Amino acid sequence: MPAPPEYCSIKTIAEQLDCSVSTVESYTNRGLLPQPKKRGTLVRWKWSEVQEMMDGLAEVEQEPQDPILRAIHAR
Repeated sequence: MPAPPEYCSIKTIAEQLDCSVSTVESYTNRGLLPQPKKRGTLVRWKWSEVQEMMDGLAEVEQEPQDPILRAIHAR
């Protein structure tokens, strides 16, 4: 898959993350993805910000902050 452009449509974000458009909308609403930028009628996500947030989520998933979850993952 070719590298995405610097600013991506929701369709491109969904393709790059291998998920549906509704999942991108849900992740954005839940704060798991950054808010898109609006320029006139265009709505675009900055790909580098999406990558940073996804990388940050991967680190959080690997290192649970909740002591109960840490104990479960330690098993």
